[in-house]
Formats: sequence, C-alpha cells, structure tokens
Amino acid sequence: ALAATPLLLLLTLASPGSWWRLAFPLALLAGSVAVAARSAELRRFGFGAALVAAAVFGGFVRIYFLPSSGSWDVQYWKACALRSASHGVTRVYGDPGSVPPGHFLAQLRGREPQRQLEALDQSFVVDQPPGIQALWAASWWAVARARHGLEWDEALNVAAKLPASLGDLLAAGLLLLAFRERLRFGAVLAALYWALPISWLSSGVLGFFDGAPAVAALAALLMAGRGRASWAGALLALAALLKVTALLVAPAVLVALWVGRAPLARALAAGSAVVVLALVPFAVDGTLTAAVVHVYRIIFQERLSGGFANAWWLLGALTEVRAGAMGWTERVPFVRIEVLPFPARPAGAAALALLVAGVAWLQRRSPGPRAAALAGFALVFGYASLAVGVHENHPHMMVLLALASGLAWPRLRFVAATVLTTYVLNMLALSGLGRFYGPRYMALQPLVDAVAGLRLGLGFDLTLLLALVNLAAFAALLRGLPAAFAASADGATADRAGPRPPD
Repeated sequence: ALAATPLLLLLTLASPGSWWRLAFPLALLAGSVAVAARSAELRRFGFGAALVAAAVFGGFVRIYFLPSSGSWDVQYWKACALRSASHGVTRVYGDPGSVPPGHFLAQLRGREPQRQLEALDQSFVVDQPPGIQALWAASWWAVARARHGLEWDEALNVAAKLPASLGDLLAAGLLLLAFRERLRFGAVLAALYWALPISWLSSGVLGFFDGAPAVAALAALLMAGRGRASWAGALLALAALLKVTALLVAPAVLVALWVGRAPLARALAAGSAVVVLALVPFAVDGTLTAAVVHVYRIIFQERLSGGFANAWWLLGALTEVRAGAMGWTERVPFVRIEVLPFPARPAGAAALALLVAGVAWLQRRSPGPRAAALAGFALVFGYASLAVGVHENHPHMMVLLALASGLAWPRLRFVAATVLTTYVLNMLALSGLGRFYGPRYMALQPLVDAVAGLRLGLGFDLTLLLALVNLAAFAALLRGLPAAFAASADGATADRAGPRPPD
C-alpha cells in the first residue's frame, strides 16, 4: 500500500484514480485478514503481521527520507564524499605537506588553524575518522552509478545517509542473532529498533551517521561477553575508526573479557592491527599527520552542551538567564565553557571517570553479553549526562545497547523507555525533521511546521524539561544498577534477577 501510494498522491485521495492505486494492495491485505480469521492461529498471525508491518514501515520511512537534505551536518558528509571521490580517502584531511614540519604540535593543540575543506560553496572542518570517510566514499561511488530518478544533490544526500541506514539494518539482524535462543523476544527488539524513530530519525531523516559505529560497538561487546578476545578487539577498533565516541564502551569490553578470563593481550593486538592497517595508506601517502590532527581536535568541545539535554545544558541556561542574555521563554543558546568560574571540561571528565570505575566494579561479577551491553549502555548514558559538549546525536549507541541488554529488570525497562523517548524529543526539538526542498516533500510541510514549533510549544524551551527528566532517569539507573547487572548476568536465576520477562 505504501509503495502504490506515494505521499503526494495521498493529497488527491478524493479522486477515483488515487483510490484505484490503492485497490489492489488493500484487497491483498483484506484477503490475508480473512484467511487468518478462519484459522486457529489468529494470535500468531497478528504477531507475524505486526513484524511484517514494522519491517515494511522501517524500510519505507528510510527510503522516503534518504534523498532529503537532513540536518546541516549532512553538508559536511557530502563535502567529505566529494573530496574522497576526487582525491582519494587518504587525502580527505589534506594533501601531503598540509601540516608543515614543526607545526604538528601547534595544530594538534589548536594554536594554529586547521586546514578547511572547500566544497559546495562552503568551508568545512574535516574531523571524522578514516573509517566513516571510506564508507562515504564507497557510498557515493555506488549511488552515483545508480541514481535513477534522483537529482545530483539528492544522490549526494542518499550517499551521506546510506552508511547509517545500513547500520540500522545490520543492528536489527544483530539483535536477532544475539537473542537467537529467544527468537520471538529478539524479533520484538529488532522490530522496535528498526521501526521506531529511535533509529530512523537520526539516520534516515536527519543524516547523523551514529547508526554505523553503534552496530560495530555492540558486536564488540557481544563478542567480549562470549570471551572472543580477537573479535572483540578488532570490532571495537573498527567502531572507533567509524566514530571516536565508540571508545566509550572500551572499559565494558575489557571488563567483559577479564570476567570471562579471555586474553586481553589478544584483544589489544587485534585492535591495534586493525588501526595500523587503516592508517598505513595515510602514512604511505604522506597525510598521516593531517589525519591525526583533524581527528584529534574533535574531542575538544567548546560548548557546555552541544545540544543534548543534560546538567550542563541546564547550567548554561541558568548562566544566560542570570546574565540577562535570555529569558525563560526563549530558546536555550549554545553556551561556551569559559562562562563558568570553574574548569568545566576537567570536572566533567572526572565525573565520567568515577562512573567508569563504578560500572566496572559492578560488571566484574556479571559475565556474559547481556551484562556487557548493559555496562555499555550505562557508560554511554553517563557520558551523555556528565561530559561537556555532547551533541543531541552523540549518545545514539545507548539506544541499541539498552535493547541488547535484554531489559531483564523492570526498572531498567522504565529507564530505557524514558531515555529513548527524551532522546527522540530532544533531537526533534534541536533539529526538527531537517531541511526539505522540492515537490517530493510537499505533503510533509504541515508536519515539518508542527515539529518546528515543538521546542517552544509549552511556552518555554522543551529541552529544559527533558534535561530534568534525563537527570532523574540517570539517578534511577545509578540507584538500580547493581540489581540490573544481577538480572543481566549469564546464569542469573529467578531468585537473583526476578521473574524472567515473557517472550
């Protein structure tokens, strides 16, 4: 029905021609329901139909939005894809000699300006790792050769968003694999991830690429929980080469391997080998120093919060109100870290280090892949809550990791549902549904306008309320983390973990 009726055609449904387009698929749907009604397996049919509907809708919404312009970040990814296509991946950060001898440390510390990429009539700082650069290059190569019906800019949009959308598909498959002993439960988790905006809003609509490293990070955690040291190390390195924030789960990977008595040296060797293989082409081409400078500088965020609703976002708003720079009925601005009378970045790093130590201490008695995924979720959510400069899309890994933990403890299910809801609302408040041009998305304009008014729809900035909810959810997670680990550990009994959730 979705394929037979494009959204623009829905505006003309009063006409007979539009109804004829829908007649055949609706007849098929009606026939399937009629056959199921005569069967004794109506409940099973309903479950299967729901899974099929989730699969179809998740695929449709991604395909429909892929050509859209998405968030402003998509412009960066398109510029990187064009540079890789014209000069090769090894020169996306600059040509040989772009970091002159003796200037490496100065550029690394930010004392000298970085080279900027000129493309699409704009200048861009290229600061994403080599792995995702290679994916964008491959994606643009494939899309450019098969862009039937797409304009040049639309094809670039598709190429920029495709790696994350394919990551979502792999993530759904990985959830099925992770819960293969409880396939029905795994299918529900996969359907939820695939069909709900917790995944496709970030990847298919707004064009953030966090869905690609998220699946590699989860695979590393699952392998670590099963004691596969080499695979865990290699997959974690791959995830970090896609996005540096994937290293947030490194402590959970190491503890899972240690609990399972797997050789840590083997994981370190495998991860190092993957990184070396990825960087050798840059060294051969003479652009390794440029790559290191550009990727390293991304960790120095200059804002208290990059948009994620946490304590730093609240503190920035309070500072601006006290200074008279904003009122409580206005949008919260992106406040720089130097407005505070204390060093914000070290304070956030210290708080995150304490969390890492606490999570590792609890994880040491909880073996298995579920506990590893839970530890990863706690670390990523903790990073989102405690670190400075966190953007609204940075904690995307926590969505997949929360589902992969199995949500075996009731409070964990409540915390996950709360956090995933605020994550979606935060992204809608900050970025809306992205940018749309041309008649392809004309039917969406009322929805786009409605979402654009979401942030101040209550008379104040919605993100302030979301920050309070996130802080309460984080406190609830910390309080119940010991019980959650007990419920997620391999071999957890009903006495330890409570009753097993039904399929």
